Amino acid sequence: MKKLIPDKLWKSIVIAFIGEIYCNIRAIAIGYDGDSIIFRYYLDREPMDFDYESLEVVATNFDSCRPASIPIKNINIECVYLKEKSRKDIDPLSSLFYAKRECYSLVLFILWFYEK
Repeated sequence: MKKLIPDKLWKSIVIAFIGEIYCNIRAIAIGYDGDSIIFRYYLDREPMDFDYESLEVVATNFDSCRPASIPIKNINIECVYLKEKSRKDIDPLSSLFYAKRECYSLVLFILWFYEK
């Protein structure tokens, strides 16, 4: 899932996450492969029902406001527990949408990596 996310989808993605980013999220990765999208939370604790419910809200919001001109067959959600503050365990998929300040060096690393 390393395909670039189309510009037309970014507005819908931003709208989908309004009110759904909270303190236990270390990073949010988004994967896109042309007909499916995945939203993945990287958490500082084991995932709970609350985390999956939050991602369900994101998926519903995204599906309700995405452009009809871009067909999406599957919207998947995942929660991953990060035991350490380490960038090696974070897969940015197609894009790293959010990174907590503690992960800021990760964002710089990813930008550097994709420029190569």
